Amino acid sequence: MPSPVAPAAAWQWLRLRLFPDSAFATALRGDTLFGQLCWYLRESLGEAGLNDLLAGYHDQRPFAVISDPMLADHLPRPHLPEHLLGFAAADARARKQRKQQCWLPLAFAHQPLAEWGAHVTAAPERHRHRSDVQMHNSINRQTLTTGGDDAFAPFGSEQHWFDVDTAWDLYLLHDERLSAAQLTDALCAIGLLGYGKDASIGKGRFHLTPQPMPELPTPDGNPLRLTLAPCAPQQGHWHSADSFFSPLVRVGRHGAALVVQGHPFKNPLLLADSAAVLAPVTPDNRPFVGQGLGGNGRLSTALPQTVHQGYAPVIPVRFHHKAQPQ
Repeated sequence: MPSPVAPAAAWQWLRLRLFPDSAFATALRGDTLFGQLCWYLRESLGEAGLNDLLAGYHDQRPFAVISDPMLADHLPRPHLPEHLLGFAAADARARKQRKQQCWLPLAFAHQPLAEWGAHVTAAPERHRHRSDVQMHNSINRQTLTTGGDDAFAPFGSEQHWFDVDTAWDLYLLHDERLSAAQLTDALCAIGLLGYGKDASIGKGRFHLTPQPMPELPTPDGNPLRLTLAPCAPQQGHWHSADSFFSPLVRVGRHGAALVVQGHPFKNPLLLADSAAVLAPVTPDNRPFVGQGLGGNGRLSTALPQTVHQGYAPVIPVRFHHKAQPQ
C-alpha cells in the first residue's frame, strides 16, 4: 500500500552557499548531486540506513530534494516566451542580449512574472564558468606506456572552471529523517571527496556555508510553480496552456566500482529542465513537484535499486498581479 502523502509542513527549507575549489568534470546539477548524496549515505549509514531514508520515495515522500546551484541571492529566469516576462518586441540584437539575462535578484521574487523582464540580469563576468577539453590517454599499467593494440588513443574530458570568488546557492528540502546538520555534513563531505567524474584526480571540489533562508513567495495567490531542478512531472495534472518547460534527456552512469564491472550506463530519462513553470490543476501547497524515479531495475540493471531524483523544489509564482477585491 502506498505511503500517505505528507502535508507541506513535513519538509523544511535549507539554503547552502557553495564555493567551488576546483574544476568540475561533471556539470553540477541538483539531480546528479542527489545521486551522489545517496551513494555517500549508503557508504556512511549502510544500505539499511539508506533504505530507511528511501522508504516512500516513490510515493511523494522524498527525504531530501536538492536544487540546481544558482547565482547567489538570485533565482533562475523561467523558460517562458519573452512576452510573458514583460519583454517588449525588439530587433534580433536585443533578443540575443536578453538571452544572457538569466538571473532574477531575490528582492524581486514576489513580483509577477510579467514584470521579471525589467529586473533579470546577466551573471557578472567573475561568476561565469569557462569550459574546455582536457586530453587524456589510456596507459598500460604493466608497461607504463601507451603501447599495445591501443597504441595511441587519446580522448577528451570536458571541464568547467569557476573563478575563485564564485558563489552559488543550493536550496534543499528535507524531512525529519535527515536533519539540516546531517544533510549539510554529508554535502560538505562530498565537497571534500569530490563530485562527479575525475574526483580521484582532484575534480569536483567545493565547500559550503549555511545561509539564512530568504522570504520566498507563498502558495496563497500564486498558482504557478517555478522549478529549481530537473524534474519528472509526467504523473502530475497540469494546465497545459499555462505550463512551460524545456525537455532534458538524462543518460546517467554509475560511479565507484560499477564503472569497471560493465554496464555503467543507466536507462535514459526524459525530464523537464530546471526553471520550468508548471500550473497544477488542483491546489498543492507542497514545496516540490515531480516523482521518484527508478527502483526495481527500471533505471539500472547493474544496480536494480538505483533511484533518481525526479522531484524539484519549487517557488510559487503568478503571471500577473493579484486581482483586488471589489
